[in-house]
Amino acid sequence: MNAVIALAVSALIAFGFCSFAGSLKYYVLVGAFLSCATTLVAMIGVVHEHERRGVNVRVLGGLFLVFFLLLNAIFAFVDLSPTAYIVLSGLGLLVFVFVANLIGSVQQ
Repeated sequence: MNAVIALAVSALIAFGFCSFAGSLKYYVLVGAFLSCATTLVAMIGVVHEHERRGVNVRVLGGLFLVFFLLLNAIFAFVDLSPTAYIVLSGLGLLVFVFVANLIGSVQQ
């Protein structure tokens, strides 16, 4: 149930950024939804076996959520290259998934 709430909040955030975006409207819409959905689901939609891993993944999700909100706000209000947006968002998302997977696979 928490994952559904995270997806709904992500959709609303993405719609908000899309309404302000200029020429990158659809890039920001898709990118904001994917980045916010990934981080919010990791923060509130996943239950972990070990409490320490869960706290670390939630903190990581919060940090990357702030990063993606700032990134999407910059690209929504400033007309920059779509290639730069795709590369920065993609790299940020891949780094988040890699580190979250690394945290989840650590043996205690």
